[in-house]
Amino acid sequence: MKKLVVLLTLLFAVNASAENLQDTVELMRSDLRTEKKEIIAASMNLSSEESAKFWPLYQKFEMEMVKIGDRQLKLIDDYGKTFQSMNNKNASDLTKRALEIQEDQFEARRNFTSTLQKEINPVIAARFLQIESQITRLVNAQIASQVPLVRMPMKKQG
Repeated sequence: MKKLVVLLTLLFAVNASAENLQDTVELMRSDLRTEKKEIIAASMNLSSEESAKFWPLYQKFEMEMVKIGDRQLKLIDDYGKTFQSMNNKNASDLTKRALEIQEDQFEARRNFTSTLQKEINPVIAARFLQIESQITRLVNAQIASQVPLVRMPMKKQG
C-alpha cells in the first residue's frame, strides 16, 4: 500500500514530466495489481478445480476494474489541476464523475460475485467479496489520506 501513497503523491507533483509520470504510475499500478492477486490467492484457499474456474473469471473482472481505475486516476489528476481554482462547475463535474465511478465499481463487483455464484459456488463468491471489499477499503483509505478536501469558498464579510 506504500506504493499507492507514492503513486498519489506523484499525481500531485507539478515538476514530474507527463511521460515519465505516466510510466511510473503504470508500473506502480501493475505492482499493486500483482500484490492484490497474491493476497486473493493466499486468502481464497481454492481447490485446483475451483482455481481453474476462478482465475480466468477474475482476469476479466480485473480488466474491467482497471478501466474504471483509469477513470479514477484521471479524476484525481483533474482534481489536482483544479484544486487551487475550484469553482461550482468544476466541483459539480468532479462530484458527478466520482459517483459514476463508485457506481461502476459496485456494479462490476455485483456482476462478478453473481458470476462466481453461478460458475463456482456462493461460498466462494462471498469469500471473494469480503477479501475484495477489505482491499478496496484499505486502498480508498490511502487515497483519502493523500487527497486534500475541497476548499470552501471564502465567506463574504458584512
